[in-house]
Amino acid sequence: MRILVYGAGVIGANLAADLVASGRDVTLLARGAWADTLAQNGLTIRPVFSVDLPLRRAFPAALGLGTARGVLDEVQQAFVPGRSCEFRDMCIDAAGVLLGAAFLLLILHLIQRKKLKR
Repeated sequence: MRILVYGAGVIGANLAADLVASGRDVTLLARGAWADTLAQNGLTIRPVFSVDLPLRRAFPAALGLGTARGVLDEVQQAFVPGRSCEFRDMCIDAAGVLLGAAFLLLILHLIQRKKLKR
């Protein structure tokens, strides 16, 4: 089946790229100067964020950066009038970092598993 994507803007171009990546026969419709540019240069879509960081590096990196941010936040609070630097707050920040890093690990695992299926 052939698919026509009407509109070669951000959404249409990304939709067409996803359809092509899944093996579909896609035609992208554009008008005016944008159509001339596409006809001359083609269309290249690059991800803004890359998730090619190996799992064995992503988890420790997330833990380290999150912990450093939590400690610096508590140190900064020691210099703010009416605020205090408390160990309990550092523990709460550390628990949040651990949950966030675990969530990152889960997301990266699912992405890599999806790539392996292709």
